[in-house]
Amino acid sequence: MALITIEGPQIRPPEYRKELVREITELAAQHWGIGIEEVVVLIKEQGGAHMRESAGSLARGGVLLSDE
Repeated sequence: MALITIEGPQIRPPEYRKELVREITELAAQHWGIGIEEVVVLIKEQGGAHMRESAGSLARGGVLLSDE
């Protein structure tokens, strides 16, 4: 299994988050030679002075867990 962590500013609109995890998952799976279901993406968005994890910040197989 591959775990990819992304840290940065908030992603708006929410559709961009879906697109980001899908594209990163597909590229990672292709380059590592693994199935997309083996790729987990965690997004940590900046929220003021600290990092926070928002709902819908975890994806597996290119799909946000909040969308399953």
